Amino acid sequence: MCCGDPQEPLVLPCGDVFCLGCGRQWLVPGKMFCPKCMAPVPEDFPLTVSEDLSGLVRFRKRCHSFFIELVSSVCFRGNCPPSPGVVRHLLSFLVVEAEPAPLLRDQRQTLTKALSPFHESVDRSPVVRSVVLKLLLKYSFDDVREYLQQHLSSVEQSIVVEEGDKCNLYALYINCLEDSMFERLQCHSAVERQNFLRAEGEFLRYFLSCDGTSAQRVTVETLQQVARVRLCLNTAAQLLTQGLLAPPADPPPGVPCFLDGVRNLCTGSGNDWYRIHLLRLLSRCQGVDFVRNLLQEGAVPWLFPQEILMQKNEDAGQMDQYLATAGSKIDGIDAACEGCAGSPAERTLYLLLALFREVTTLYRASNTLLHPKHKLCRALENFIRRSRVLVGRGVRDFAVALVRNRLGPLCVRSDRPGVEHSLIELAVHLSAVLLCSECAVLAPLRHLATSPADMQLKWYTCQNGHACVIGECGRPAQKSRCADCGVEVGGVNHQPVTGFTAAQAQIRDRTQPGHILGPPGRRAAPDAQDTRNMPPVPFAILRLLTHLAMLLGTTVDLQSVGQLIRPPVEHPGVFLMQHLQKDLEQVTQTLGLGADDTVSSAHLLLRSLLEPHLRHTGGLLSTKEARHAWESTVIANIISPLLKTLQQQLKGVNEFIRCDSRVTSNPVMRVVFGDPGLFLSALPRESLVHRGAVWSSRERPSLPHLAHALGQHGGQEAFPLLWTFLQKEAELRLVRFLPDIVALQRDLVKRFQNRTDPTDGTVGEFIRNQREGARETWEGRVRTFLSVWNQLRLSVATNGEIKIPAHLCQEDLDLSSDLQVLLPRRQGEGLCSTALVSYLIALHNQLVHAADKPTGEETSYRVSVSDLTELHVIGYEPERDLIPLVLSNCQYSLERGQEAVSQYDLPRIQQLVLSRILQGKPLIVLTGLPVLFSRQGRHYQRIFADVKAKVGQEPLPALKATALLVQLQAHSDVCETLGVVELALDFLAAAGGPAHMQVDSYLREVLRMDRTAPHILKALSSCSLRHCVALWQFLSSLKSESMLRLKRDPFEGMLGQYREPLDEEGRRLLMGFCSRDSVDAFLQETHQLLLLRLSTNQDPEQYRPDWGLKDTLQSFMEHKDMDLPPEVEELFPGALRLSQALEVWRFTVAFKQGR
Repeated sequence: MCCGDPQEPLVLPCGDVFCLGCGRQWLVPGKMFCPKCMAPVPEDFPLTVSEDLSGLVRFRKRCHSFFIELVSSVCFRGNCPPSPGVVRHLLSFLVVEAEPAPLLRDQRQTLTKALSPFHESVDRSPVVRSVVLKLLLKYSFDDVREYLQQHLSSVEQSIVVEEGDKCNLYALYINCLEDSMFERLQCHSAVERQNFLRAEGEFLRYFLSCDGTSAQRVTVETLQQVARVRLCLNTAAQLLTQGLLAPPADPPPGVPCFLDGVRNLCTGSGNDWYRIHLLRLLSRCQGVDFVRNLLQEGAVPWLFPQEILMQKNEDAGQMDQYLATAGSKIDGIDAACEGCAGSPAERTLYLLLALFREVTTLYRASNTLLHPKHKLCRALENFIRRSRVLVGRGVRDFAVALVRNRLGPLCVRSDRPGVEHSLIELAVHLSAVLLCSECAVLAPLRHLATSPADMQLKWYTCQNGHACVIGECGRPAQKSRCADCGVEVGGVNHQPVTGFTAAQAQIRDRTQPGHILGPPGRRAAPDAQDTRNMPPVPFAILRLLTHLAMLLGTTVDLQSVGQLIRPPVEHPGVFLMQHLQKDLEQVTQTLGLGADDTVSSAHLLLRSLLEPHLRHTGGLLSTKEARHAWESTVIANIISPLLKTLQQQLKGVNEFIRCDSRVTSNPVMRVVFGDPGLFLSALPRESLVHRGAVWSSRERPSLPHLAHALGQHGGQEAFPLLWTFLQKEAELRLVRFLPDIVALQRDLVKRFQNRTDPTDGTVGEFIRNQREGARETWEGRVRTFLSVWNQLRLSVATNGEIKIPAHLCQEDLDLSSDLQVLLPRRQGEGLCSTALVSYLIALHNQLVHAADKPTGEETSYRVSVSDLTELHVIGYEPERDLIPLVLSNCQYSLERGQEAVSQYDLPRIQQLVLSRILQGKPLIVLTGLPVLFSRQGRHYQRIFADVKAKVGQEPLPALKATALLVQLQAHSDVCETLGVVELALDFLAAAGGPAHMQVDSYLREVLRMDRTAPHILKALSSCSLRHCVALWQFLSSLKSESMLRLKRDPFEGMLGQYREPLDEEGRRLLMGFCSRDSVDAFLQETHQLLLLRLSTNQDPEQYRPDWGLKDTLQSFMEHKDMDLPPEVEELFPGALRLSQALEVWRFTVAFKQGR
């Protein structure tokens, strides 16, 4: 029986509480009594979970979290560690003296437990925990050395750790010490990096001169030095990988000297564990093939122990002689396969994979003499045709292709890098699974791999207008029923049934066919990290499977696969292979595994696809809903079950590799997967520290791995704030640049707002034209903008509130880009700048709302964009603020007889993210958002629509219009007032405002336009924000009338087809209309028609000159949800045409001014 907090509490009649699982295991016929008090339990006692106690268990968990928070904030809050008495008292919370169970009849026991004030929940077997150790390591090592030594000594002498567990105990300490040193790696400049490498190189020289790790007594100083050595070797592995994969012309300063120190340690210490650890790190990062190639090429000979160098010409993994021998032995393969356990599909799969492993991979050899001989291939082909295991034309054709290496883009070659061979193995495995399995869940992948042309969908509608889709050739070949209304759809022999017709336009709310991939090099950008609210590992695995299927499709129909990729690429096979490499990298990061373990995990997943799963209908995924349903099915029934047991399965895989004599005959494989002590001589035999547990390459805590752990623990429901934070973290880290971008926009608006000359030129030219003192500031802010935009441009385009034309988001921006992209506007290229700020503000506000959700109260703290500073925004640096937070709350535990394991303290991490990063941040309102306005090319209709949606609009009362006419006599006053109103409209369109507020108050208090002329403000004081659209219409019409009076043409660029003069009959009809009633309303509406539609129209067919002016005006007003003025509807002559519109307006203005 376990003694911890029951996850599913079962209450026995005596009142004792146990886990439901333990209770079911204990309470069996003949043993119906309480294991704690021996009280009898009725035979018919129901074994069910107590709902009341479940709530108490959840409350106790919150108490645990609160206690840890209390200890951290009270006992470890200052710059000095707590007193020895406090530390001893905290350590006492980790053990408890307990009475023995009646069945045991033993003495009192010393048991271990979690750091908690509750003593009832104890461990089944003794466990060492790192929680107090981690808290102490917040301080410098020198300050807490004595505490750490006391803690180590007490654990060594306790009953918790047996003699055989001490190496694992030291590994736990070293992991904690190494995590505390992580800050050493955070070098943000070349100088910092150089200083770090120099300091670590000096430490390695010192360590080599006085290595005390072979002493009989292990101290914390010894473990701290080993942890620092491991940190140096980890840095060396990164530098070696970078230098070998992409050799720089000149190594960065400090790197050669540091690597010399690492080489001297490996060659001069007489201890090959350092080399082994370095080789394991390289293998974890790049795969064991990378290390094997290093050995064969002799590029870095000092990396390898002498015994490995002596065996480097011995190669393992030769072809199985059983398959290689032609004749009667080949005939026995079927019998051997049929004797294997498993279904017929599994036996077929195993034989196909054996052919690839034992035959196809021989083509990888650079020496063609090692390739399969023609006689052997012919014998194997004869066997394939007669085989009772390889049944079906598709299976046999694939087997022959494996033997002949006729796999198209997947053919095995000697010049391919190791990662491509790993991907080819996965693709072949998937192809074999798709051939052997008839599982309906695999239908979408099967379509992509075997008939990609089917994914070219064509839309049809039934006789009731419901959408359907047809694949393959796009013409119906069978009949069915509409899923919405049940009528007959489809057809026979490519002839549709009656009423089943091809859709003439794209069906709305349907997913566009195709796979939007983008350049592989941008996969690390924050805007490419969106997982569509799925856990990161299942999302990455789904993408890996999809891309593998598409790669298989290139071997069948390269053109169709190319048509599926958006945007189109020239070489789909190469393009998909590059994306698959990124997929493997992403799965590796999120799972926290090495490169080889990641590939093994993918093979385990592919093997599981043969198992029976839930049925799934619809293989083409023609709608977004169908795609989501398929993804949910695959995640729930295939991926999630695998992830729950992945670590155990990987242990079995690695154990199998260690036992495979063909594989481990290679010395590199023996070092990576086996026990080096069995064949290497330069290993300390009596050392307590130098053991395999200390020098293994462990899973390093990281943000992707934390996100995976969160998903495995139901994080979306249990830790919603942390889930949201990690989903958005890649983009959220860029919010800290928002104040700099806003400051850049504000300066640009000041610079260009009142300039009439066009702002042409490039960004680089603009920077070079600045004066010497200000140039550095301008360049810094511009580069910040360009960097943030390049990382977020796809997210801004797809998820931003402001829609941007697609062509503006397709390429990265640099100093050669047009300056217009920096100028914050509401149209054109300036939308990039405006939309970026809008997106960052929305991202900030989303997390502020998420932080408020647990309390149920929305923050009243708000700040406008005009007042924004660095203190207001969510600002942190992942390496300096977030990663140390995660590392300090990655706890290690060591159970007796087991290896040390790691676990994240998720409640604590969520609380620290809230308190240190999100709490106290205000909501950002758009008031004061810098926008540069241009009267040319303004989209007034969109602006008016946005204003009306945010601020209710009303017509301008006649008295207010009269007052404006009196106060704005000069043409310059009208123009200045119109410019101010346009400015206000743009801000209202973006941020809205209170409809009742007076315009002059809005200009002074909200927009802070204190320099506006007093008489302009006075003229506008009679109008409120609800009149702004009508005010613009009145002032723009008044401005054009004033220009006409000054003998200037307000519509200079209008096409001549709308300038047809009036004849005598037209003048007479128009005179009759003008003399009957007021023409003010007619003039304003006609002027708006001329200004917004006709003056910018370049297509005569859009507004045909032979249309009637009255009818066109009526249609124009109906689009504004307004009626034609009654006097116009009754009295305006219908004979006047649209071609005479400008002259009609001129005549009416002249009549009004003359009157």
